[in-house]
Amino acid sequence: MMINSLRSAIRMMILESVATTGYKMIFLAGLPGSGKSTLLKQLGIVDKFTNCNIDRFFEPELEENLGTKNLHNLKVNFLRLHYARKEKLANGQELSPEEIDEYEAAAELNRAEGRLFRSAIKQFKEQIGEVCGVGANFIIDGTAVNTKKTKDDTEKYRNLGYDVAMIFVDIDVETSVERNMQRGEKGDRAIHDEIIRNQDARMDAQGNVDVYSELFGENFFLVSNRGTFEEYQDEIESIRAGVQAFMES
Repeated sequence: MMINSLRSAIRMMILESVATTGYKMIFLAGLPGSGKSTLLKQLGIVDKFTNCNIDRFFEPELEENLGTKNLHNLKVNFLRLHYARKEKLANGQELSPEEIDEYEAAAELNRAEGRLFRSAIKQFKEQIGEVCGVGANFIIDGTAVNTKKTKDDTEKYRNLGYDVAMIFVDIDVETSVERNMQRGEKGDRAIHDEIIRNQDARMDAQGNVDVYSELFGENFFLVSNRGTFEEYQDEIESIRAGVQAFMES
């Protein structure tokens, strides 16, 4: 614990001493499966930024510790057993030893996922701190659902001297859910579909697009991915000049 605190203090000293003026930081926001990787490749800015994404730390641990990256299936199985157990207990029925073992195994996987995610968040934050410490362009690749945290982070990076922008990829929630499920079927990471629907509902309730449009001004780039792939490519091209101007400012 003392070593981690010391490392954190050293990183903050570096942050305060290194001039970061002129470096660029981009929030890449949108629901899972919205096409953010495609956007970065088409714009040709992948090699100009360090991409900070929690999946980099989370996915390898899932494969190693849980034997799967399909968290949707794990969550569905846990919830099925959880409610079946709850119903039996409410009716005064006893669980068989097999049912107890099956439930406990699913519950432990559910707890393990939570532990791994918290560990990944910690590593993700440390990566951002280290990138800021040396002074470099970087991207935070996520959903940006939490407007308060995004506002706080934007202020922090601006105070450190970074030019800050956001690229927000807008996609229909059911398309996001479908792509998430397809990833799981291919062996890639898939989250529980209700998480995606809750994220979308929260974005709508908070008015995330309007909030971020005001926060970032001319450095807010909204890209729609609600049509064909060709239409999405055209949408990406429509922000190229603005992103380029941000990069060169």
